Amino acid sequence: MDDNTLKGGANSLLGKTEGAAGDALGDTQMQARGAVTELKGKAQQALGSAQEALGQAADQAKATIADVTDQAKDAYQRASATAQSVVEKVDPFVKESPYLALSLTAAAGVVIGMLLAGRGPKVIYVKPAP
Repeated sequence: MDDNTLKGGANSLLGKTEGAAGDALGDTQMQARGAVTELKGKAQQALGSAQEALGQAADQAKATIADVTDQAKDAYQRASATAQSVVEKVDPFVKESPYLALSLTAAAGVVIGMLLAGRGPKVIYVKPAP
């Protein structure tokens, strides 16, 4: 529990007690001081509650960031392992047949380029027969 919450509760209780004593004695100044002290206590208590809520939110944000960081590390490690596996399979092929590997790579580049370039609208003009 936050220090402001405890002090605020104590001040609020003190203000109520002082106000009740002022009522019992008929002292309006004591009643007013009690009301002011009670109000200050309630404000301090609200501040303490807000600080507690912010602290909890910060702790939750830290935990979420730690979880996301762990997930990102795991994803990176999986991607790295997959890439390493591909390298282990492709590297011997490239070393044995470098020209064939280069030709396949160029063909794949041309196919990918044609697929990406062919996305726009196609217009076909038809000439009427004479």
